[in-house]
Amino acid sequence: MRDALVARGYSSKTIKAYISQTERFFARLQGTEASTNDATVQKYASALLEKGLSHAYVNQAISALKFYFRHVLKQPKSAAYVRPKKESKLPDVLSLNEVMRLLKAVKNLKHKAILYLTYTSGLRVSEVVRLRLEDCDRERKLLKVRHGKGRKDRQTLLSEAAFGGGRAVYRGGAARRLAVSKAEGRPPPDGTFSAESV
Repeated sequence: MRDALVARGYSSKTIKAYISQTERFFARLQGTEASTNDATVQKYASALLEKGLSHAYVNQAISALKFYFRHVLKQPKSAAYVRPKKESKLPDVLSLNEVMRLLKAVKNLKHKAILYLTYTSGLRVSEVVRLRLEDCDRERKLLKVRHGKGRKDRQTLLSEAAFGGGRAVYRGGAARRLAVSKAEGRPPPDGTFSAESV
């Protein structure tokens, strides 16, 4: 399954989630006489909902199993599964004063740079760790985000504070990445950082 996901360009996070979802599905079927068909998947999804798991989790399970049947087992096109509606929740939003207090309270330059870039440019942590200095267009106040969600490139706003913070923790190296790794003062040998290392 991993090879099929990699070949189609799925992110490492999605690959891990899909494999985990598929393993849990088959673990649940062990010791039963249920066959792996559309009806079994639908029943499994309903059982997950009854256990109180989120709609997003259940939808991910359905997507993972649909991929497995279609691209790994090479089964004919699956029936249209009944998916739970996307839950609508209002996010907890900090006031401007709360955000400023939070940013001012951080003394570590690396952590401050991450927070400034995340907040002012609307970046995910996985996007921050891939930034290079050449992605920062200070003159036009734009930031190029490479391989964001869905492996798509995009541009977003770059504040002066975020640029200054990122530059302050820059450590150099052939890859010219902004050093936001967990190991203080020394970037990884390959110049690559992971979201987990921040």
